[in-house]
Amino acid sequence: LRRLQGKKHRLRIVGAPSDLTPFQEVLDRLAQGRSAPHTPTPFYRESIWNVSSEDQSYDSQLVWPDYGGEQVEDTVKRRQVSEPWVKRIRESTGWLFFVRLHMISKPEDILDRPRGLDRMQSENASEQIEETSGQEGTGLVETSDPAASALPTGLNLSTQAGLVELLQALLFVKQVGSNVQLRRPSLIVVLSCWDEIANTNGKKAAEEPAAVLKNRLPLLSQFIESTWQQGRADVIGLSALGKALNDEVSDEAFMDNGPERQGWCVLKDGKRSGDLTLPVTMLMEKARNEG
Repeated sequence: LRRLQGKKHRLRIVGAPSDLTPFQEVLDRLAQGRSAPHTPTPFYRESIWNVSSEDQSYDSQLVWPDYGGEQVEDTVKRRQVSEPWVKRIRESTGWLFFVRLHMISKPEDILDRPRGLDRMQSENASEQIEETSGQEGTGLVETSDPAASALPTGLNLSTQAGLVELLQALLFVKQVGSNVQLRRPSLIVVLSCWDEIANTNGKKAAEEPAAVLKNRLPLLSQFIESTWQQGRADVIGLSALGKALNDEVSDEAFMDNGPERQGWCVLKDGKRSGDLTLPVTMLMEKARNEG
């Protein structure tokens, strides 16, 4: 929002937002050099922003949401999509898919930790549960019924598998066929909190975002590559603030520099840009070039 208001980048705001109430507390906290509060789970609020491209070649309207991220996580945990989200998914033309790699532990393999007898027995039990579940039939349910069951007891998806299942759920609700690679909806995978990402040597990641995703989450990367046409799904990095902020202690340097001048995007080729409007601009351009 601050980047849009600054009017120094590819996308800029025209006029005043319809409602800044959902974002005012966040703006105030960042101005104090402190971390922003978490949006409560049930909340979903929108603000309408009229925007224009840098060269004024096109005007658009952003209906910018603020909602608790648990609403998205519940799609996988409960294996259902609530009615409001069904409507949003079906009306969408493209998706920004945020993944915070720092919060995802690397899955174990045979080289990391040999399989012991106890682990093999545990996995066999999980497979039996999965087979039983499969016989009964499990599918994605488009409902807001809070009584719907979650994953069967003992069957826990890895975070990576959960991300794949989330994309599959979105495509299912979008009613998109998978017999050919997809051209739409377009997809921008955003590796958020890029400043937290480090390689195995402890240095800051300087690779292309797609290479980082392939290294950290190969299953998710392969699913995206096989599902979308080339050029219709991109991977970029994002550090919205450039650093982690504290809840209670103000970051003086952050305050002095100004929140609107912090953070960066990492483009497909690994180069940095201070234009935080780029993820939205990229998605808008893909939507305009769907034909």
